[in-house]
Amino acid sequence: MTVAVAKRVRFWPRSLQGDLLELAEEVRDHIFQALSDAKLGVKSEAVKPFGEDRRRLAKVMKIVKDAKDGNTYRGVYTIEFPEAIWVLDIFVKKSTKGTATPRSDIERIVGRLKSLRDYRKTPQGAAEVIALLVDLETRRQAAQQDKEKSYGQPARKPTGF
Repeated sequence: MTVAVAKRVRFWPRSLQGDLLELAEEVRDHIFQALSDAKLGVKSEAVKPFGEDRRRLAKVMKIVKDAKDGNTYRGVYTIEFPEAIWVLDIFVKKSTKGTATPRSDIERIVGRLKSLRDYRKTPQGAAEVIALLVDLETRRQAAQQDKEKSYGQPARKPTGF
């Protein structure tokens, strides 16, 4: 049986990581937790398929957070690629039409997904994908070896998070 190992989280564009860190703590923690679950292949209760345009946004998920400040925040990521969870957008939902995401936000996310697909085909992008896949497989093998070593041994106590 293969051991589950967390994928890495990458931001596309890279500046999104800074945007996430600038959010209020309650929103930031909520998004981080949902991404932590996604890294392990688990869908958090706060996550839904993006869904507004299934044809162009297959395997795109949205994290929803209604904050104390009265705003609704979205974190958007894709599970399309085997090497990592790619965060595509973080924004305050500004639609006045219920749960609908504004067309401009959808188009921005579609554009980022397309540019990520294109980037992965470049020499630099392909090298990054390979490095992420090698890292994932190396960590998977190490976890498998650890599991095999501990088979039949007393369970180890957790050492924190």
